[in-house]
Amino acid sequence: MSQVNENNGTEYDDQNAFESFICGKLEERGIIVQPTGKKTIRNKCANLLGIDIIHDRMIDKRGGIYIETHTLEFAQNPIFITSTIFKNTGAWLYGIGDQNTFFIFAKRLLQKLVVALEIDFVGLDDSKPICTGSGKGLFMPFAQAADLAAKTIYFSHKSYQQQ
Repeated sequence: MSQVNENNGTEYDDQNAFESFICGKLEERGIIVQPTGKKTIRNKCANLLGIDIIHDRMIDKRGGIYIETHTLEFAQNPIFITSTIFKNTGAWLYGIGDQNTFFIFAKRLLQKLVVALEIDFVGLDDSKPICTGSGKGLFMPFAQAADLAAKTIYFSHKSYQQQ
């Protein structure tokens, strides 16, 4: 089953290909992800490193990353459920990006930031909560993402360095 996601595409339509791409690029840099092949519905983190890998297809258009916090289970159902960042997937890292740039965050840091934004409406300069057609989450400009990330990896000349 598939659903429409915040990037106007089918959820996970190319997720496996993106995860393979990221795993290969991280391995080139000495970061071994080591897939376990045990991805289940309850535990989507299927690697020994403990990283949830998210493909943000709209990163160019937005000018930053979109960290989804809640998603609609079905487009017709107006009930939001928690997204990957708040699910216990067995991961302690949250990686998001595209084929040009990949940001790796401590998952707890992002969770605390999102909660602070929701409760106090206090965040980082230009980070802000946003809603999409299929969910809601946090928009974070590239500069802030790079500052907060435990590791930022630039894969190509089109990377979002110094933006």
